[in-house]
Amino acid sequence: MNKTKKMNICILSYPISGCRVSPKILTSFISILIPLADKILIISEDFHIDIDNPLKSKKIEICNVHAYPNDKKANSLFNIVRYLKYQILLSKKIIQFSDKIDLIFLYGGSSLLIPNLCAHLLGYKVATFAQCPDYDVVSEGYTKNIGKFLYYVVKAVDHLNFTIADMIIPESKNMIDYENLTKYKYKVLPLGARYVDNSFINCEIQYNNRDLIVGFIGRFEKQKGLIEFIDSIPIINFNNPQIKFVIGGDGSLKDEVTRKLHELRLDDKVELLGWIPQKDLPQTIRKLKLLVMPSYSEGLPTIALEAMACGTPVLATPVGGIPDIIKDGITGYILDNNTPNCIAKKIQEIFNQSNGDIISRNAKKIILEKYTFDTAVIRYQQIIDSLVDLK
Repeated sequence: MNKTKKMNICILSYPISGCRVSPKILTSFISILIPLADKILIISEDFHIDIDNPLKSKKIEICNVHAYPNDKKANSLFNIVRYLKYQILLSKKIIQFSDKIDLIFLYGGSSLLIPNLCAHLLGYKVATFAQCPDYDVVSEGYTKNIGKFLYYVVKAVDHLNFTIADMIIPESKNMIDYENLTKYKYKVLPLGARYVDNSFINCEIQYNNRDLIVGFIGRFEKQKGLIEFIDSIPIINFNNPQIKFVIGGDGSLKDEVTRKLHELRLDDKVELLGWIPQKDLPQTIRKLKLLVMPSYSEGLPTIALEAMACGTPVLATPVGGIPDIIKDGITGYILDNNTPNCIAKKIQEIFNQSNGDIISRNAKKIILEKYTFDTAVIRYQQIIDSLVDLK
Protein backbone atom coordinates (compact mmCIF):
# COMPACT_ATOMS: atom_id res chain seq x y z
CA MET A 1 0.00 0.00 0.00
CA ASN A 2 1.17 3.49 -0.82
CA LYS A 3 0.75 6.22 1.80
CA THR A 4 0.19 8.85 -0.88
CA LYS A 5 -2.86 6.93 -2.11
CA LYS A 6 -6.09 7.21 -0.15
CA MET A 7 -7.21 3.94 1.37
CA ASN A 8 -10.36 1.87 1.07
CA ILE A 9 -11.20 1.65 4.77
CA CYS A 10 -13.54 -0.86 6.37
CA ILE A 11 -15.13 -0.17 9.77
CA LEU A 12 -16.47 -3.13 11.72
CA SER A 13 -18.72 -1.98 14.55
CA TYR A 14 -20.08 -3.78 17.58
CA PRO A 15 -23.93 -4.13 17.67
CA ILE A 16 -25.42 -0.65 18.04
CA SER A 17 -29.15 -1.37 18.06
CA GLY A 18 -30.80 -0.35 21.31
CA CYS A 19 -28.08 2.18 22.17
CA ARG A 20 -28.74 5.84 21.37
CA VAL A 21 -25.13 6.95 21.87
CA SER A 22 -23.37 4.43 19.61
CA PRO A 23 -24.63 5.76 16.23
CA LYS A 24 -23.50 9.25 17.24
CA ILE A 25 -20.00 8.00 18.11
CA LEU A 26 -19.74 5.95 14.92
CA THR A 27 -20.95 8.87 12.80
CA SER A 28 -18.31 11.13 14.34
CA PHE A 29 -15.58 8.63 13.49
CA ILE A 30 -16.77 8.24 9.91
CA SER A 31 -16.78 12.00 9.36
CA ILE A 32 -13.08 12.15 10.32
CA LEU A 33 -12.20 9.45 7.78
CA ILE A 34 -14.06 11.02 4.84
CA PRO A 35 -11.19 13.39 3.89
CA LEU A 36 -8.66 10.58 4.33
CA ALA A 37 -10.28 7.66 2.51
CA ASP A 38 -11.12 6.85 -1.08
CA LYS A 39 -13.98 4.58 0.01
CA ILE A 40 -15.44 3.75 3.43
CA LEU A 41 -17.28 0.49 4.02
CA ILE A 42 -19.24 0.28 7.27
CA ILE A 43 -20.29 -3.18 8.41
CA SER A 44 -22.52 -2.86 11.44
CA GLU A 45 -25.98 -3.55 12.77
CA ASP A 46 -28.87 -1.18 12.13
CA PHE A 47 -26.71 1.81 11.20
CA HIS A 48 -28.24 4.42 8.91
CA ILE A 49 -27.38 7.89 7.67
CA ASP A 50 -30.25 10.31 7.10
CA ILE A 51 -30.66 11.69 3.59
CA ASP A 52 -29.93 15.27 4.71
CA ASN A 53 -26.95 14.23 6.87
CA PRO A 54 -23.63 15.83 5.81
CA LEU A 55 -22.15 12.31 5.88
CA LYS A 56 -24.31 11.31 2.93
CA SER A 57 -21.41 10.75 0.58
CA LYS A 58 -20.65 8.61 -2.45
CA LYS A 59 -17.54 7.49 -0.56
CA ILE A 60 -19.64 5.64 2.01
CA GLU A 61 -21.18 2.20 1.66
CA ILE A 62 -23.17 0.71 4.53
CA CYS A 63 -23.74 -2.99 4.99
CA ASN A 64 -25.98 -3.89 7.91
CA VAL A 65 -25.92 -7.44 9.21
CA HIS A 66 -29.08 -8.53 10.94
CA ALA A 67 -28.33 -10.02 14.33
CA TYR A 68 -30.48 -9.90 17.38
CA PRO A 69 -29.54 -7.16 19.88
CA ASN A 70 -28.30 -8.17 23.30
CA ASP A 71 -31.19 -8.71 25.73
CA LYS A 72 -30.13 -8.79 29.37
CA LYS A 73 -33.46 -10.34 30.30
CA ALA A 74 -32.68 -13.34 28.11
CA ASN A 75 -30.63 -16.36 29.05
CA SER A 76 -26.95 -15.37 29.25
CA LEU A 77 -25.88 -18.36 27.11
CA PHE A 78 -28.40 -17.30 24.49
CA ASN A 79 -26.90 -13.78 24.42
CA ILE A 80 -23.39 -15.19 24.04
CA VAL A 81 -24.52 -17.34 21.10
CA ARG A 82 -26.17 -14.33 19.47
CA TYR A 83 -23.00 -12.26 19.86
CA LEU A 84 -20.92 -15.04 18.33
CA LYS A 85 -23.41 -15.21 15.46
CA TYR A 86 -23.01 -11.48 14.94
CA GLN A 87 -19.23 -11.80 14.75
CA ILE A 88 -19.51 -14.64 12.24
CA LEU A 89 -21.79 -12.49 10.08
CA LEU A 90 -19.24 -9.66 10.22
CA SER A 91 -16.52 -12.09 9.14
CA LYS A 92 -18.58 -13.33 6.19
CA LYS A 93 -19.00 -9.73 5.03
CA ILE A 94 -15.23 -9.16 5.20
CA ILE A 95 -14.82 -12.08 2.81
CA GLN A 96 -17.65 -10.86 0.58
CA PHE A 97 -16.22 -7.35 0.25
CA SER A 98 -12.53 -8.31 0.25
CA ASP A 99 -11.93 -6.54 -3.08
CA LYS A 100 -13.07 -3.23 -1.52
CA ILE A 101 -10.83 -3.23 1.57
CA ASP A 102 -7.28 -2.01 2.21
CA LEU A 103 -7.33 -1.83 6.01
CA ILE A 104 -9.81 -2.43 8.82
CA PHE A 105 -10.82 -0.61 11.99
CA LEU A 106 -12.57 -2.57 14.75
CA TYR A 107 -14.62 0.19 16.30
CA GLY A 108 -16.19 0.28 19.75
CA GLY A 109 -15.77 -3.29 20.81
CA SER A 110 -12.49 -4.89 21.78
CA SER A 111 -14.27 -8.26 21.92
CA LEU A 112 -14.68 -8.61 18.13
CA LEU A 113 -12.22 -11.48 18.08
CA ILE A 114 -13.64 -13.59 15.25
CA PRO A 115 -13.64 -10.75 12.66
CA ASN A 116 -10.13 -9.84 13.82
CA LEU A 117 -8.93 -13.39 13.16
CA CYS A 118 -10.71 -13.50 9.82
CA ALA A 119 -9.20 -10.20 8.69
CA HIS A 120 -5.68 -11.37 9.55
CA LEU A 121 -6.16 -14.66 7.72
CA LEU A 122 -7.06 -12.59 4.66
CA GLY A 123 -3.92 -10.49 5.10
CA TYR A 124 -5.44 -7.19 6.21
CA LYS A 125 -3.92 -4.70 8.64
CA VAL A 126 -6.28 -4.27 11.61
CA ALA A 127 -6.50 -1.51 14.19
CA THR A 128 -8.74 -1.97 17.21
CA PHE A 129 -9.92 0.72 19.58
CA ALA A 130 -9.46 0.63 23.34
CA GLN A 131 -12.25 2.67 24.83
CA CYS A 132 -14.20 1.89 27.99
CA PRO A 133 -13.19 -1.72 28.81
CA ASP A 134 -15.89 -4.16 27.69
CA TYR A 135 -15.35 -6.38 30.72
CA ASP A 136 -16.15 -3.48 33.07
CA VAL A 137 -19.72 -3.23 31.81
CA VAL A 138 -20.60 -6.66 30.40
CA SER A 139 -21.76 -8.03 33.77
CA GLU A 140 -24.41 -5.34 34.32
CA GLY A 141 -27.92 -6.76 34.49
CA TYR A 142 -26.83 -10.33 35.22
CA THR A 143 -26.66 -12.26 38.48
CA LYS A 144 -23.43 -12.04 40.47
CA ASN A 145 -22.10 -15.45 39.43
CA ILE A 146 -22.96 -15.07 35.75
CA GLY A 147 -21.65 -11.51 35.77
CA LYS A 148 -18.34 -12.65 37.28
CA PHE A 149 -18.04 -15.42 34.68
CA LEU A 150 -18.72 -13.00 31.83
CA TYR A 151 -16.22 -10.52 33.26
CA TYR A 152 -13.34 -12.99 33.06
CA VAL A 153 -14.39 -14.41 29.68
CA VAL A 154 -14.60 -10.97 28.07
CA LYS A 155 -11.33 -9.88 29.71
CA ALA A 156 -9.59 -12.90 28.18
CA VAL A 157 -11.15 -12.21 24.77
CA ASP A 158 -10.04 -8.57 24.97
CA HIS A 159 -6.48 -9.74 25.66
CA LEU A 160 -6.52 -12.07 22.64
CA ASN A 161 -7.98 -9.35 20.46
CA PHE A 162 -5.29 -6.85 21.48
CA THR A 163 -2.60 -9.49 20.97
CA ILE A 164 -3.72 -10.23 17.41
CA ALA A 165 -4.41 -6.62 16.34
CA ASP A 166 -1.72 -4.79 14.37
CA MET A 167 -2.42 -1.56 16.22
CA ILE A 168 -4.29 -0.55 19.38
CA ILE A 169 -5.81 2.91 19.54
CA PRO A 170 -6.81 4.23 22.96
CA GLU A 171 -8.56 7.58 23.01
CA SER A 172 -5.93 9.22 25.19
CA LYS A 173 -2.62 8.52 26.94
CA ASN A 174 -4.14 7.79 30.34
CA MET A 175 -6.16 4.97 28.78
CA ILE A 176 -2.93 3.01 28.28
CA ASP A 177 -2.56 2.41 32.02
CA TYR A 178 -6.33 2.34 32.64
CA GLU A 179 -6.80 -0.53 30.16
CA ASN A 180 -3.53 -2.26 31.11
CA LEU A 181 -2.13 -1.77 27.62
CA THR A 182 1.52 -1.33 28.62
CA LYS A 183 2.22 -4.96 27.65
CA TYR A 184 1.29 -4.01 24.06
CA LYS A 185 3.10 -0.66 24.09
CA TYR A 186 5.04 -1.45 20.92
CA LYS A 187 1.78 -1.19 18.94
CA VAL A 188 -0.22 1.35 20.95
CA LEU A 189 -0.86 4.70 19.29
CA PRO A 190 -2.80 6.97 21.70
CA LEU A 191 -4.22 9.32 19.10
CA GLY A 192 -7.77 8.04 18.97
CA ALA A 193 -9.73 11.00 20.36
CA ARG A 194 -12.55 12.28 18.19
CA TYR A 195 -13.62 15.92 17.95
CA VAL A 196 -16.23 18.35 19.18
CA ASP A 197 -18.71 19.78 16.71
CA ASN A 198 -18.67 23.53 16.10
CA SER A 199 -22.25 23.77 17.38
CA PHE A 200 -20.80 23.33 20.87
CA ILE A 201 -17.74 25.52 20.35
CA ASN A 202 -19.85 28.38 18.99
CA CYS A 203 -22.61 28.00 21.56
CA GLU A 204 -21.86 29.75 24.85
CA ILE A 205 -23.34 31.78 27.67
CA GLN A 206 -20.67 33.48 29.76
CA TYR A 207 -20.04 31.46 32.90
CA ASN A 208 -20.74 34.34 35.30
CA ASN A 209 -24.11 34.94 33.65
CA ARG A 210 -25.42 31.42 34.29
CA ASP A 211 -27.85 30.32 36.95
CA LEU A 212 -26.72 27.85 39.63
CA ILE A 213 -27.71 24.72 37.73
CA VAL A 214 -25.91 21.40 38.20
CA GLY A 215 -26.54 18.72 35.61
CA PHE A 216 -26.02 15.08 34.73
CA ILE A 217 -26.31 14.07 31.08
CA GLY A 218 -25.68 10.51 30.01
CA ARG A 219 -26.86 6.94 30.01
CA PHE A 220 -28.86 5.77 33.02
CA GLU A 221 -26.56 2.85 33.79
CA LYS A 222 -24.82 1.78 36.98
CA GLN A 223 -21.34 2.56 35.66
CA LYS A 224 -22.26 6.25 35.23
CA GLY A 225 -22.78 6.86 38.97
CA LEU A 226 -26.16 8.52 38.47
CA ILE A 227 -27.73 7.03 41.60
CA GLU A 228 -24.82 8.33 43.69
CA PHE A 229 -25.36 11.79 42.19
CA ILE A 230 -29.06 11.70 43.07
CA ASP A 231 -28.23 10.63 46.63
CA SER A 232 -25.95 13.66 46.94
CA ILE A 233 -28.69 16.16 46.09
CA PRO A 234 -30.44 16.23 49.51
CA ILE A 235 -27.04 16.80 51.16
CA ILE A 236 -26.29 19.70 48.82
CA ASN A 237 -29.79 21.09 49.10
CA PHE A 238 -29.67 21.24 52.90
CA ASN A 239 -27.07 24.01 52.87
CA ASN A 240 -27.56 25.32 49.32
CA PRO A 241 -31.28 25.34 48.49
CA GLN A 242 -30.69 27.85 45.68
CA ILE A 243 -28.91 25.25 43.52
CA LYS A 244 -31.08 23.67 40.82
CA PHE A 245 -30.56 20.25 39.26
CA VAL A 246 -31.29 18.75 35.85
CA ILE A 247 -30.86 15.17 34.66
CA GLY A 248 -30.89 14.23 30.98
CA GLY A 249 -30.68 10.80 29.43
CA ASP A 250 -32.23 7.36 29.39
CA GLY A 251 -31.31 3.79 30.12
CA SER A 252 -31.99 0.68 32.16
CA LEU A 253 -32.12 2.62 35.46
CA LYS A 254 -34.89 4.95 34.26
CA ASP A 255 -37.57 3.51 36.58
CA GLU A 256 -35.16 3.42 39.52
CA VAL A 257 -34.22 7.06 38.94
CA THR A 258 -37.88 8.13 38.93
CA ARG A 259 -38.61 6.09 42.06
CA LYS A 260 -35.59 7.41 43.94
CA LEU A 261 -36.38 11.05 43.13
CA HIS A 262 -39.88 10.49 44.49
CA GLU A 263 -38.64 8.68 47.62
CA LEU A 264 -36.19 11.50 48.37
CA ARG A 265 -38.91 14.09 47.68
CA LEU A 266 -36.86 15.64 44.93
CA ASP A 267 -39.55 15.77 42.25
CA ASP A 268 -39.74 19.57 42.50
CA LYS A 269 -35.96 19.98 42.93
CA VAL A 270 -34.77 18.01 39.91
CA GLU A 271 -35.90 18.46 36.31
CA LEU A 272 -35.87 15.27 34.27
CA LEU A 273 -35.18 16.17 30.65
CA GLY A 274 -35.43 12.71 29.11
CA TRP A 275 -33.19 11.82 26.20
CA ILE A 276 -31.80 15.03 24.69
CA PRO A 277 -31.58 15.08 20.86
CA GLN A 278 -28.12 15.97 19.55
CA LYS A 279 -29.35 19.23 18.05
CA ASP A 280 -30.58 20.39 21.47
CA LEU A 281 -27.49 19.37 23.46
CA PRO A 282 -25.49 22.61 23.01
CA GLN A 283 -28.40 24.73 24.24
CA THR A 284 -28.86 22.47 27.26
CA ILE A 285 -25.19 22.22 28.24
CA ARG A 286 -24.43 25.93 27.98
CA LYS A 287 -27.05 26.69 30.63
CA LEU A 288 -25.26 24.55 33.23
CA LYS A 289 -22.91 25.95 35.83
CA LEU A 290 -21.47 22.47 36.35
CA LEU A 291 -21.71 19.05 34.70
CA VAL A 292 -21.24 16.09 37.05
CA MET A 293 -19.82 12.75 35.90
CA PRO A 294 -19.36 10.43 38.92
CA SER A 295 -18.59 7.43 36.69
CA TYR A 296 -17.09 4.11 37.70
CA SER A 297 -15.69 3.54 34.21
CA GLU A 298 -15.14 5.71 31.11
CA GLY A 299 -13.13 6.09 27.96
CA LEU A 300 -12.70 9.68 26.86
CA PRO A 301 -16.36 10.73 27.23
CA THR A 302 -17.75 12.88 24.44
CA ILE A 303 -20.15 14.66 26.78
CA ALA A 304 -17.20 15.95 28.84
CA LEU A 305 -15.52 17.35 25.73
CA GLU A 306 -18.81 18.91 24.60
CA ALA A 307 -19.35 20.53 27.99
CA MET A 308 -15.83 21.96 28.02
CA ALA A 309 -16.38 23.33 24.51
CA CYS A 310 -19.41 25.21 25.87
CA GLY A 311 -17.32 26.59 28.73
CA THR A 312 -19.14 24.37 31.23
CA PRO A 313 -16.77 23.02 33.91
CA VAL A 314 -16.92 19.26 34.51
CA LEU A 315 -16.71 17.49 37.87
CA ALA A 316 -15.69 13.87 37.29
CA THR A 317 -14.03 10.83 38.77
CA PRO A 318 -10.44 10.28 37.51
CA VAL A 319 -11.27 7.20 35.41
CA GLY A 320 -10.39 6.36 31.83
CA GLY A 321 -9.21 9.34 29.81
CA ILE A 322 -10.65 11.94 32.21
CA PRO A 323 -7.24 12.91 33.73
CA ASP A 324 -5.98 13.75 30.22
CA ILE A 325 -8.46 16.59 29.88
CA ILE A 326 -9.41 17.57 33.43
CA LYS A 327 -6.83 18.92 35.88
CA ASP A 328 -8.42 19.64 39.24
CA GLY A 329 -8.92 23.35 39.79
CA ILE A 330 -7.41 24.22 36.39
CA THR A 331 -9.53 22.83 33.56
CA GLY A 332 -12.26 21.26 35.68
CA TYR A 333 -12.70 19.37 38.93
CA ILE A 334 -11.82 15.86 40.08
CA LEU A 335 -13.71 13.77 42.65
CA ASP A 336 -11.76 11.77 45.23
CA ASN A 337 -14.49 9.14 44.91
CA ASN A 338 -18.10 9.00 43.80
CA THR A 339 -19.84 8.58 47.15
CA PRO A 340 -22.79 10.95 47.70
CA ASN A 341 -20.97 12.75 50.53
CA CYS A 342 -17.89 13.33 48.39
CA ILE A 343 -19.96 14.60 45.45
CA ALA A 344 -21.93 16.95 47.70
CA LYS A 345 -18.83 18.29 49.46
CA LYS A 346 -17.02 18.96 46.18
CA ILE A 347 -19.97 20.76 44.60
CA GLN A 348 -20.31 23.00 47.64
CA GLU A 349 -16.58 23.77 47.53
CA ILE A 350 -16.78 24.62 43.83
CA PHE A 351 -19.54 27.15 44.28
CA ASN A 352 -17.76 28.73 47.24
CA GLN A 353 -14.81 29.54 44.98
CA SER A 354 -14.59 32.55 42.69
CA ASN A 355 -12.46 31.17 39.84
CA GLY A 356 -15.16 29.33 37.91
CA ASP A 357 -14.92 31.71 34.97
CA ILE A 358 -11.18 31.03 34.67
CA ILE A 359 -11.75 27.26 34.68
CA SER A 360 -14.50 27.75 32.10
CA ARG A 361 -12.08 29.53 29.76
CA ASN A 362 -9.28 27.01 30.37
CA ALA A 363 -11.62 24.14 29.54
CA LYS A 364 -12.68 25.68 26.26
CA LYS A 365 -9.07 26.46 25.36
CA ILE A 366 -8.16 22.75 25.52
CA ILE A 367 -10.96 21.91 23.10
CA LEU A 368 -9.89 24.59 20.64
CA GLU A 369 -6.28 23.41 20.77
CA LYS A 370 -6.76 19.63 20.65
CA TYR A 371 -10.30 18.50 19.86
CA THR A 372 -11.49 20.31 16.74
CA PHE A 373 -12.36 18.49 13.52
CA ASP A 374 -9.12 19.58 11.83
CA THR A 375 -6.94 18.27 14.66
CA ALA A 376 -8.85 14.96 14.61
CA VAL A 377 -8.20 14.55 10.87
CA ILE A 378 -4.48 15.11 11.46
CA ARG A 379 -4.48 12.49 14.25
CA TYR A 380 -6.17 9.88 12.07
CA GLN A 381 -3.90 10.57 9.11
CA GLN A 382 -1.03 9.65 11.45
CA ILE A 383 -2.86 6.48 12.48
CA ILE A 384 -3.48 5.41 8.89
CA ASP A 385 0.12 6.18 7.90
CA SER A 386 1.38 4.13 10.85
CA LEU A 387 -0.79 1.17 9.80
CA VAL A 388 0.46 1.39 6.23
CA ASP A 389 4.08 1.45 7.45
CA LEU A 390 3.71 -1.77 9.41
CA LYS A 391 5.63 -4.69 7.95
